[in-house]
Parts: sequence; C-alpha cells; structure tokens
Amino acid sequence: MGPDALFQRLDRELWDATHHNPVRVLGCIKQARLDAVAEDEGFLSHMARVVHQFEEYQRAPGWFEKHHPDDTMRIAYFSAEYGLTDSVPVYFGLGQAEKLARAFSHLIKLCGGQKDLF
Repeated sequence: MGPDALFQRLDRELWDATHHNPVRVLGCIKQARLDAVAEDEGFLSHMARVVHQFEEYQRAPGWFEKHHPDDTMRIAYFSAEYGLTDSVPVYFGLGQAEKLARAFSHLIKLCGGQKDLF
C-alpha cells in the first residue's frame, strides 16, 4: 500500500474529486479529519511504511549510478526561458517536466545554477 492508498484513506471521495491530486486533497480536507487520522494507529502505521519505502527508494542507487558507479558527473539542465528577463514569466512546460521526471526516476544527478536539483 503506497502513497496513493494513504491519500485515498484520508478521504476517498475527495481523492477521486481532486483527480488523485495529493496537494489539492491536503488543501481541501477538513482539519477535523486530519486530527482524527493523527490519532489513528492504523493510518500512522501505514504512513510510516510509506515514508520508509520512500527513504529506501531515495537511498537506493539509481539507473545512472548503477551503470556509471565511478562517475561523479553532474548534468546541467538549461532552459532559454530562464535567462530572458524578469518581465517574461517562467513557465515550466510539459517537456521540461517530463525530462526532469525521467531524470529523477533514474536518479541522475542534475544541477541548475548553483544548486543541485536532486
């Protein structure tokens, strides 16, 4: 039972109504429900398992590390919209989101500017 099931457990109708969007669920759910699950041992146990699974995933070597174990290379990701001017809004387009999601799923080390992205 992963994170989707955890959010579904919070409020199944709200989970479906928000099209399985955890951010919207947390923004819309009633405080009384959050207070109730904060006391629910079954829910807290489920949440602890989900957190543990995520931490294990984060610690595990990703695709890049498995295929290039001795490589300390970082991949820089640039997008033209970031360097134009403050008056041009920055849009994080689907193409960029997909590329970053794919990189994250392979645990490829990316950097942008002076900070590591992940």
